[in-house]
Amino acid sequence: MKGYLISVVLITALSALASHLLSGSEAARYGRLAIGTVMLWAVLSPLGSLPSSPPALPALPDLPETDTDSPLYEKAAEEGFCEGLRAALCERFSLKSEEISLCTEGFDAMKMRAERIRILLRGGAVFADGAAITAFVEGEGLGECEVEIEFGTS
Repeated sequence: MKGYLISVVLITALSALASHLLSGSEAARYGRLAIGTVMLWAVLSPLGSLPSSPPALPALPDLPETDTDSPLYEKAAEEGFCEGLRAALCERFSLKSEEISLCTEGFDAMKMRAERIRILLRGGAVFADGAAITAFVEGEGLGECEVEIEFGTS
């Protein structure tokens, strides 16, 4: 996104300079038409790269097919819950998956809800709005959310 904005600003600045240099000449009308076409292309070009289909859902671990009260079932359900929540937070707040960690306390596999969800932000994710993340998680009814920020790269 940053590269796109920089290219639009540069094309706009170059267009303004070219328009200024062309003013007063007979070629000004055709020059402005060409400049307008280039600016329109610069603004609309990202639309061609939009995905035609929604992103694939994350792969969840295989669940045991028999006993839903087994610790393996609970663990797999909790891992799936955390992975799904991580994917939702990454998409909603434009975060990288490796910059966010989740852990739950008091997870209920039958209700797919946790008493407490701890979210650790590190790297570039520390600049995300922690209050908005908390409001999003608690607004979805997933549990009480606590956001922690860790400075550093690891």
